[in-house]
Amino acid sequence: MRAPWSKVPALPIATGLAIGIACARYLPSALWVAATILILSIYLWIRRSTWASVLMFFVSLGIAVGVIRLPQPLPAQFAGRDVTLSGRVADATEANGAMRYLLTDCAVSADDGKTWTAMPRTGVTLNAFTVESPFCKGDILLSSGRIKPIEAETDVPRHTDRTADAYSRGATATMNVRGPEIQRIGSTSNSIADAIDVASQSLRSAIVNAGFNSATSAFILATVAGDKVLLSAESRDSFRAAGTAHVLAISGMHLGILTVLVTFLLMPCRILPGGRTLYYLLIAAIVAAYAAVAGLTPSVARAAVMVGVFCLARLIQRPPSPVNSLCVSVVLWLFINPAWLWSAGMQLSVAAVLALLWAMSRLRSASMLLQLVVAPIAALCGTSMLTVFYFHTLPTLFLPVNILAGIMVPIIMTWAGICIILSTLGLGAGFLPVAVSTLYGWYASATEWFASLPFAQVRNIYPTLPDAAVYLLFLAAVVVAVESRRHRRVALTVCVAAIAVLTTSFSLPTYYKPELYAARSRQHTTLLVSDSGRVLAVTDGGTDAMDGIRTEYADFAGSRGASLIELAPDTFSLPTVARRGNTLIFNGKRILMATERSLPAIPASGADYLLVGSHFTADAAAIARAARCDTVLLAASLNPRVRQRTIKGLKEAKIPFLDLESANFSLLR
Repeated sequence: MRAPWSKVPALPIATGLAIGIACARYLPSALWVAATILILSIYLWIRRSTWASVLMFFVSLGIAVGVIRLPQPLPAQFAGRDVTLSGRVADATEANGAMRYLLTDCAVSADDGKTWTAMPRTGVTLNAFTVESPFCKGDILLSSGRIKPIEAETDVPRHTDRTADAYSRGATATMNVRGPEIQRIGSTSNSIADAIDVASQSLRSAIVNAGFNSATSAFILATVAGDKVLLSAESRDSFRAAGTAHVLAISGMHLGILTVLVTFLLMPCRILPGGRTLYYLLIAAIVAAYAAVAGLTPSVARAAVMVGVFCLARLIQRPPSPVNSLCVSVVLWLFINPAWLWSAGMQLSVAAVLALLWAMSRLRSASMLLQLVVAPIAALCGTSMLTVFYFHTLPTLFLPVNILAGIMVPIIMTWAGICIILSTLGLGAGFLPVAVSTLYGWYASATEWFASLPFAQVRNIYPTLPDAAVYLLFLAAVVVAVESRRHRRVALTVCVAAIAVLTTSFSLPTYYKPELYAARSRQHTTLLVSDSGRVLAVTDGGTDAMDGIRTEYADFAGSRGASLIELAPDTFSLPTVARRGNTLIFNGKRILMATERSLPAIPASGADYLLVGSHFTADAAAIARAARCDTVLLAASLNPRVRQRTIKGLKEAKIPFLDLESANFSLLR
């Protein structure tokens, strides 16, 4: 009897590595666990349990890889301190009006550069404001500021969590700096990286000079060069709302189009002596080079490796296995960067490809039209739980929009590829750039129309663990229904029951008790109020602070049924919350807010709490006694020196206080 995984020999390797790397991050004494599992794998090998032995061996190897390669947390002695930091720029992006640099090979000093501590595996996200000239990859920067670990905030439930995304890029610490606090002190040179940068810039220049209009150039830059800088926010939102955001991320479809084009151009090589070997080697080399130029993101790396494995299978005259190719790409992924295991892009890419491969394997003899219809359904089924987990939305019009994309995007990209090649060779493309721009205009207009429909997507979906379990049961039942005639009726019954449970879970309204939380922000004093399906921000930052507040607390608002966080006016009244100037009334409790240098107006009826923060410099104990407050609340935005003085005065006056900088889920609920 053949082993169950004999057709996919890379499956236990990929599975074992993934499990081992996860264990390396979350288990204490991971190396001892690896040693134990290695002994178990040797025992299983002796007992001739080959596949189980291979799985256990690669679990132990994955633990070792994780211990050696995974990013390390910021050393505790530097957390929250003002330090001097040096590091090499590994990536540079623009976000929220600031340049965001990922620094690697970092060193940190807490005594003005007298002694340095190396942090080779601690990446730092450097948010640089008011920088006149952006820095480039390879530059070595020196900056000064307060460094802190990137952790999931616990100031409000469902605070938007970016720790997984940062960790997948190798960052475990962050620092905010201004222009004068950052400088370039050198650069590193890497001939391969420099050559890739030159090729990438040449590709971008060829796209810009190919003759497309501005909107089409932005789309082609995103889908061919992986550069979304020129793509408008409206276009991104339209693609996301319509369920075709994957079109903007270079993945298997894009590399498939490139491979078909390269295959056609290299066809004459097959007639040469030894041309068959040269033919497949050139295809693999060109695809690998393109993947490097396009940024080598997880989805690009996965598709490039699958093409390489396919070419290798053809060279050694063995039938290629798409699932095995996918597993090989995952193995190489995890060896290149084990932290990619926590990348949403990698998880979505693997889930989508697995679903597509399984569905297409059942439709080999089906018509092209049926395959075009089934493909987006399979991809959505495979990725929907991950989509709602990470993005909390689900497109409802994915089928017609993806059928349209499946027809038009390959045509647009193929014609655009011909234009780019002709532009690179210095030849004119005639009417072709105009045709590409016209086709993209039609496609973009159709996408925007679908996205503008009120039922284009379901928003604010926050699945629970039971929801995920029911959905996995649904997928298993679908596979059983297709694969097994004997259990088909039972599987179909489970499918219907699972759909009913999930539909009921996501459609029933969720009622929350009124809530009031203090946001843990150092820039502004902000209170978040949730009541009757509305979320309001009571902040001394005004309208200037609202963009950041809405971004940071979008998940909190969405999980409470609110589509947007509103700026609270000076006077408002909700069923359980009201505001009168600098006094907030919540469930009958009065909170007197003192965030300015001037003394707050004390209400005649007094207050239960005194909240101090931001620019407050007065005597908190005296105000608390005058307002007859039971407790003083110290906001995270309070100046550190004022905080120390205030705490000392409150202790001497024996007035209770609560430090909201460290309290979890702060204030009243």
